[in-house]
Amino acid sequence: MLPAIETSQPIYLLLDGAQIDALAKQVALLDATDQVMPLYAGTRLQDVIEVSPLLVQVSSLTPFAELLESDENKNGCLILESDAGFDALFRYWQAQLFALSPESSEPMVFRLYDPRIFAAFQKTEHSLEKRRLFGPCHRIWCWNKKEICWENFQTEETVDAAIWQQSPFVMTQAHLDVLFELKIEHFIHQLHQHIQSYFPQLLPPDETCEDFARFVYQKSMALGFESPQSIFYFANIWCHLGDSCLDKSIYPEIAILLTEPSQQIPQQRIKSAALQLANYQPNLTHRVADYIC
Repeated sequence: MLPAIETSQPIYLLLDGAQIDALAKQVALLDATDQVMPLYAGTRLQDVIEVSPLLVQVSSLTPFAELLESDENKNGCLILESDAGFDALFRYWQAQLFALSPESSEPMVFRLYDPRIFAAFQKTEHSLEKRRLFGPCHRIWCWNKKEICWENFQTEETVDAAIWQQSPFVMTQAHLDVLFELKIEHFIHQLHQHIQSYFPQLLPPDETCEDFARFVYQKSMALGFESPQSIFYFANIWCHLGDSCLDKSIYPEIAILLTEPSQQIPQQRIKSAALQLANYQPNLTHRVADYIC
């Protein structure tokens, strides 16, 4: 269900071509747009324009209901309310494709059009920076997958155009911290999907809670296995054997590799442990409830 927006102004969709498959083709087939333009056009991202975000002006959201039915596609959409007009919106959002970071003097690619990033930045404490990110928009809608609803953000006070027209946007350390947390959350989501696919006895197919994946992630990090591949290896070991994988009296070789430093680096130790799983029968009795409430 898309939000019911009561307005006499046009409505704008900012759709992520990297998130929604064959986006340009799907939008064209709908034949329900007043104007449409890829943000990457004329920028140094022109070569990957097939995954460019599209700014779309529409008179009604109804034709897009099917396209935005899945959570995956909802996570690739911002709904914008603005009276500034298509051209002004396009210029603003195209200018946000790059930002400056405290860690580099060169502009970096900036995915402000990602609903997760926009929403997370709106939940920081810096009011001027939050309002500046609206540009010429007065309300922006994002899909909240945890609450399973469309969440809207609006700015009560407009920011002088001279401020939001400044580009590139200069991020603070607080913004980088938000992006880092989002990166972790995305990784935990991938880990959850992996566990759901390969260890269905632990997680029902329709389980949406990712607490167990977060538990496995934190346990792996605490043991010093911090690279993405190492964490997936650790997840396989834990899900196959249960917490007994750390018990030297039950699985001595694996437990030693997991808990004791050696001349091998952590990535080598965890891989060696994972390769031994074929020697052991899976634990078919343990469940998520054994580890988290």
